[in-house]
Amino acid sequence: MQPPRRRWCDLPEPAERRRLREQWGLSIRQVAAAFGVTPATVRSWEYGRSAPRGRRKEAYQRFLAGLAQHGGMPRPSATVRGV
Repeated sequence: MQPPRRRWCDLPEPAERRRLREQWGLSIRQVAAAFGVTPATVRSWEYGRSAPRGRRKEAYQRFLAGLAQHGGMPRPSATVRGV
């Protein structure tokens, strides 16, 4: 018997996506601008209604992994540009 597959493979659970963004003091608009999507799209990602695809998914994975890796202490110069 195989283990259950995660709904959005390789991404944290939707609630964790939101928690990481909020922990770093980033707004939905900031994340949306960095990824070239609307704030509504980021909200959909964070509530599990949709997930990014292709290159955008890869970039979002790296972005979230970076936030998680650096823990709860955001750097003063932290930015999402260039993700």
